[in-house]
Amino acid sequence: MGRTVATWRLRIEQWMERWQDFRRPLSIEEKLSFDRIQTAIRLHASAGGLLPSADPLEPIFLCVLLEQQMEIDRLRQRIDQMEENG
Repeated sequence: MGRTVATWRLRIEQWMERWQDFRRPLSIEEKLSFDRIQTAIRLHASAGGLLPSADPLEPIFLCVLLEQQMEIDRLRQRIDQMEENG
């Protein structure tokens, strides 16, 4: 029997499990931020799974970058609204 390839979600969970040693010494505030990064990866896992890549870090980083850009865009929009109402 041939070996099956782990699903994308399983692969990212395995990577994030490896990161727990990094997370452990972080401050509470840093842990919360780190956890939000992991949440971003999970939120965009469907898109990441469609990127044909032997290295799971490439789609993982794209998921994080996407979420970061979305947050920047939301903040810019809030600033624009505040300036308009100003």
